[in-house]
Amino acid sequence: MDPGRSARVARLIQRRLEQAETPVMKSTKARDDRGASLVEYALIVMVIAMAGFGAVGAVGKATASGFDEATVGLAAGGVGVELTPKEKWAQAQEDYAQAIAAAKATKAAEVAAAKAEYDAAKKANNALPKADRPAANAAAKDTYDAATAAANATYSSSVQSAKDTQAAAKKEYNANK
Repeated sequence: MDPGRSARVARLIQRRLEQAETPVMKSTKARDDRGASLVEYALIVMVIAMAGFGAVGAVGKATASGFDEATVGLAAGGVGVELTPKEKWAQAQEDYAQAIAAAKATKAAEVAAAKAEYDAAKKANNALPKADRPAANAAAKDTYDAATAAANATYSSSVQSAKDTQAAAKKEYNANK
């Protein structure tokens, strides 16, 4: 999406709204601003929550991996014992399943947030004059499409990274059979 186009559409919408204000609209403007702020705060809280969930998941995975290595080391007779290729392969399979599940959850959350933002923008666009709605709705759709594409790209990258890690462990396992 062209950034200049979004700015032009936003300015056009602002001018049209200012021109279309009636005394009734001016008296209710404070309430409308509070409603818009509520939607904005809800979206901000949702993004912060998603980032928090991702961080907790990453820390939890790293911690679990450390405990798994320590458990295997203790079971083998001491801390710091290297995992065997078979144990590395088993760990890689578990890590792969966890990475795929986390990537799917993250993608779903990002697409849901983009959809909520798109729906809110479309609802707000209904207050515009009919002539301005198609351009405003197209800008909202472009933003939604970009967010969805970014979520899909992140998901694909995460899956590929998990596959690469699993393939390396399998290669090592097969080499040391």
